[in-house]
Formats: sequence, structure tokens, C-alpha cells
Amino acid sequence: MVSGGDASPIAVLAVTVVFTVLATLCAILRLFTRLAIAHNAGWDDAFIAAATVFSIGSAGLTILESAYDQRRRHAGIDASQQLTYVKSVYASIILYNAALFCIKISLILQYLRIFPQRGFRIACFTLMAAVIVYSNWCVWSAIFFCTPVSAFWDFTIIAARCFDKQSVWFANAAINIISDIATVILPLPMINRLNMQRKSKAALMGVFTLGFLACLMSILRLESLYAAAHLQDGLNYHGAMAALWSAVEINTGIMCSCLPTLRTLLIRVVPHALSSSHRTVPSGQDPRTRSNAHKGAMISLHDHGRGLSGRDEPTQSAYARRHSSIDLDVLGSSTKEIRVVTVVDQEFGKHGDEGDRSEEGSMRDLIHRTSSSV
Repeated sequence: MVSGGDASPIAVLAVTVVFTVLATLCAILRLFTRLAIAHNAGWDDAFIAAATVFSIGSAGLTILESAYDQRRRHAGIDASQQLTYVKSVYASIILYNAALFCIKISLILQYLRIFPQRGFRIACFTLMAAVIVYSNWCVWSAIFFCTPVSAFWDFTIIAARCFDKQSVWFANAAINIISDIATVILPLPMINRLNMQRKSKAALMGVFTLGFLACLMSILRLESLYAAAHLQDGLNYHGAMAALWSAVEINTGIMCSCLPTLRTLLIRVVPHALSSSHRTVPSGQDPRTRSNAHKGAMISLHDHGRGLSGRDEPTQSAYARRHSSIDLDVLGSSTKEIRVVTVVDQEFGKHGDEGDRSEEGSMRDLIHRTSSSV
């Protein structure tokens, strides 16, 4: 590889295939864990599946580009092959931006499933809105980079109008890096508040900060992006390194998003690999609230309103408005591994009607049975 933007077509091909295969494998294992083991698949899984599809499509185009690049360096290519090459570059840019969008949305949706605190959820929705706006600009500006659109690959169109590559690509890259960092650090304050051992907390933070690897890939991509935007044959030789780093970036993002969800699968393969409970409360929460003697009620609810019995149950909001727990089991734990799902800051009336007393007794029985299984 040569610094500045050029890379061997063989190197681009090898790196793209390896990272795409690894990312696809991680996505498949994640979906298997969520669908077949934990039975708690959600929209975050759908978005990561879409990101994987976009990544595979982008990889196919990069392989095509590498083949044409290799041929051009040795025997040359004709005008029709050159046209196909530039069209594949055009399509790969669109798929790259679409994949990044899906990865970020998947991560934010995953946070929303884990952390029920109102302030944190507002921050998540705010970041999600920013990502949606920014990603829409990236995708649509890539599609309509030139007017007419065909001017991107047809250099014979004299009256064409196109965006400035340097301005658009670097603005997009800068916003992408900022949104990457914001997405990664968003849950860290919540994790830092957890009342758990320092070693366990550090390990949990390590899992959630894997996304910094994708941030690093985005930064490393900047030099090749500069070369592709400035050099005369930027879509030929000097697009190779940009294609390589783009493949590494999106596939690293997919892998980092999937790895935290594979805990249940790891437990199935190595039964005692992770035996500690995932349920915890923020620091400052009285540990005695875990006991069934507390006036509050601890209820086990699954995502999408399914309870331990497998029947439809009221959602968390039906029991309380204020939550103080952090639910990490949505990362992949099965229903058999549930200990305590959430702590609800609501006291049941001492003189409620018979239905209320029955509801309280049922939940206390549930806590007793759950605690006895720990």
C-alpha cells in the first residue's frame, strides 16, 4: 500500500472479503441469538441486518472495482469497462452511507431497549433525529451528486453541475466522526452510575466502547478521501485506499454492534463463561430494593410486552412512570436467565381493592420464585 490513496487491488480485495465475511458472521450469530435463543429480537436487529445487506452489496461492488483496477494496471480497459468501473464507485458510495446510517440507528435503538431512564431516552431520540437528518443528506447528496445524475460517470456531459468533492466528502466525514463518537459515549455515564464491582463495570464499559474502533477507521479513511478528492484520477488509482477503509469502517461497525449481544450464545457454548447476573441498579439505589420485602414491586417484563409466562403482559409504563433499573438482558439473555428486570418506583396502596391486592401478591410470588432460582 502507498500512503496517500493508492492500494494494491489484491490488498483491497483481500481486506474487503475478510472483513465482510467476519461482519456477516457476527450479524448471523446475533440474529440467531436473538431469534432462536433469547426470543427478543427487535428493530435494532432489523437495522443491523439491513446494514449487513448494504455491506455485502458494497463489498460486491468493491470486488468488481478491484478486478477492473487490476486489469487496467496491466492490460488496460476500454471505455465501456471504464464506465462500469465508475458506476460501481457511484453505487458503492450510496451503499456505504446507507450502511453507516443503519449501524448508528441500530446502536441507538439497542440503548433504548437497555436504559429506561427518561433523560437518557430523550438524549437517544435527539441523537437519532440528528443521525436521520445527516444520513438522509449523505445518501441523497450521493445519489444526486451531479445534475444530471449520469454526469458522475459520463465525463462527456459538458453542461453538468456537480458538488465539490472535497467540500461534500470532508463535511460528511467530519459529521460522521462526530456522530460516531456521540453514539459511543452516550451510554457511558449510565454505565458509570451502576452499583457493581469496578472490574465488572470496566469490562462492561469496554464492551460498549468497542465502537471507538469504527471511529478510528473513519479517521484513518480521511487521508485516502483527500487523495480521491484531489488527484486527477481520483476515481481510478486513488479511490482504492478509500474503498478499502470504507469496507473496514462499516464492517467494524457491524461487528462492534453485534458482539455485546452474543453473551447468551457464549454461555451455550461455554456454560460457565459468564455466570454473573446482568441485572443491576444505578449507584445510590438501595440494594434492599431487590428484596421482596420492599414496598415497591420488581416485575419481570420482556421487550414488546411479553412476560415470563410467554403471554402478553402490560408494558413497563403500565406499572410505573419512573424507572431506576438498567436492563442488560436484552443484549441476548434468554428468559431462563432472567433474575430481575426492572425496579419500579411505585408503591401499591395498602387499602386497594381485591384486584390490587391480588396483583401485588402475584408479583411478590414472582419475585420469590425468581430470587429462589438465583
